[in-house]
Amino acid sequence: MITVFAEYRVKEEERNNYLDWIAPIRERAGFDLYEGTDQKSLFVEIWTVADEEAYLALKKERTDDPDSVWRKLDLFVTGGIAKAHMWAFRKV
Repeated sequence: MITVFAEYRVKEEERNNYLDWIAPIRERAGFDLYEGTDQKSLFVEIWTVADEEAYLALKKERTDDPDSVWRKLDLFVTGGIAKAHMWAFRKV
């Protein structure tokens, strides 16, 4: 199993629109979403995927697929989707 973290800062003025947009996506995809307590509008998604191949597919969909639902992050994220960072971790 691989744990995936996606991290990005949402524009303050887009925070409520972002939360409305991501709610149904989160329900379907089954990841956890956190907001920084001391850095409002800093969000972290936590995913669990089967392996590195699944992680790479998720990352590719979010960064390379122009038709992906994730492209809408361009509207919400400060600096656009290029500033939505993603990392994978394996338990040791």
